[in-house]
Amino acid sequence: MTSAKAWVAAIWGGVTGILSGLTVALVGDSTLQTLSQAQWLAVIVLGVAGFGGGFGLTWSTTNKSGEVTDAQAAAVLNKYTAPVVAPVAPVETGGQGNGDIASS
Repeated sequence: MTSAKAWVAAIWGGVTGILSGLTVALVGDSTLQTLSQAQWLAVIVLGVAGFGGGFGLTWSTTNKSGEVTDAQAAAVLNKYTAPVVAPVAPVETGGQGNGDIASS
């Protein structure tokens, strides 16, 4: 679960970084064709920093105390899906008064 969250955060951070860089670079009459190499480099660096930051920060965050780990979920699943074995009552054998024809 953390992996999926980290990838989403990374993509979101990268897109946000690129759009932020373009917003700063495209001032006045500037267009994508008129951006200099330095401006493109700044946009790419912002995108990479946003991607790496989003992934790294999300991946390094531990699960909240309320979230169930895989081990905890497996333990609960085993507890409630394990076969139930009913206790067996002891069987009386022989002796008098047990309803046998032989004991009458």
